[in-house]
Amino acid sequence: MSNRVPAGYIEAWMSFQIAGDPEGMYTSLGMKLTGFFSTQADADGVLTPMRDRLKVLVSTAYTVGPWHVMIGNAAGDARIDGSIAAVAGTGASSAVPQNTAFLIKKNTASGGRRNRGRMYVPGVSETWVGDYGVVAPANVTTINTAMAALLVDMVALSTIDEVSLLHNTAPFTPTPITSLICSTQVATQRRRLRR
Repeated sequence: MSNRVPAGYIEAWMSFQIAGDPEGMYTSLGMKLTGFFSTQADADGVLTPMRDRLKVLVSTAYTVGPWHVMIGNAAGDARIDGSIAAVAGTGASSAVPQNTAFLIKKNTASGGRRNRGRMYVPGVSETWVGDYGVVAPANVTTINTAMAALLVDMVALSTIDEVSLLHNTAPFTPTPITSLICSTQVATQRRRLRR
């Protein structure tokens, strides 16, 4: 197994499913641990607030889950699948095509492109966006409020020290995330429209 996640950190992966598309869509978030993290309860403790904060942003046409956590380890990343139930999104019913997602910017206190990340949240409800893919201002506020609450939820857990931006290139030391902010325009991802 590869060492994608540094020791002392985890990466939580969230899956979004829509009927008719056999492949799930994923987003992830890195976190620094306070100590040992290895049990089903540890994984579910992280995944439950993530599920609950994200489901309100996602169309009812989508299922939020299943989930898993990758644990950084010098011997190779370990995986724990979540045991919490997948749930339907609780946003508006009609959804835009699945190659469209909310773009959530991962901001840090450090400058430069390297210290900015992003995550995509699919399941955008048609009523949440207007012409040209612009997210209605009230919905941007709703998303930003949910993302701020997610950061608070994570660091309130006894297992999590901070939410972190993980890096794919050296130096690999993660950067603390200071905020998660929704872009005012939706993003599209190539190769997500599948049959």
